[in-house]
Amino acid sequence: MPYFVFDKIVIGPLKIYTWGLFVGFGFCAGYFWLFWQAGKKKIDQIKIIWLSFSVFVGALLGSRIFFLLQSPRRLLSNLSLLWNFDGGLMFFGGLIGGITAS
Repeated sequence: MPYFVFDKIVIGPLKIYTWGLFVGFGFCAGYFWLFWQAGKKKIDQIKIIWLSFSVFVGALLGSRIFFLLQSPRRLLSNLSLLWNFDGGLMFFGGLIGGITAS
């Protein structure tokens, strides 16, 4: 049975991958919901901004580090994988990184 795959949006030289786009949408939805709830409970909005930023950075670093630790031989043979983001993020690493950063 044939099916349709919609994995990226191409606009000229720009490629937007749908997985990353929806992860970004999810993070933004969570951020706005948290901001709304903090307003209802009279929590300082600056704290929410810094919390969201630290969770985002922690999740990004954690997901990348855990992905690279899956295959240490490949990482040690090519250290440029540390900053080369051609894919390779891990959910559990992002979860642990985000929780640790908060």
